Amino acid sequence: MFKTIMTAAAVAFLASTAAPAQTACAPRDTLVETLTARHGERLSSGGLTGPTVLIEVWTGESGSWTILMTDAKGTSCIVAAGQDWTEFPPAAPAGLPASAS
Repeated sequence: MFKTIMTAAAVAFLASTAAPAQTACAPRDTLVETLTARHGERLSSGGLTGPTVLIEVWTGESGSWTILMTDAKGTSCIVAAGQDWTEFPPAAPAGLPASAS
């Protein structure tokens, strides 16, 4: 009985785990053209994770979003993408009261 329960649990666990996603990489210009022309996204924010890696957040009015990672050679990879992106107002710095909007 124990073996049957453990086998069923293992099957349920394996069935629920997702296969690893393929990372889409291409020259940055190619991915930017796709994001702007095909998906209506624009560059919203970005920053450096080190001296040679740029992270960018692209968002669309429909709520779509994409996070790109670009290396020093100009190759970009889509790190994540999704729907229902929401902008939040910046938080007040510590020690200052939040402004009334």
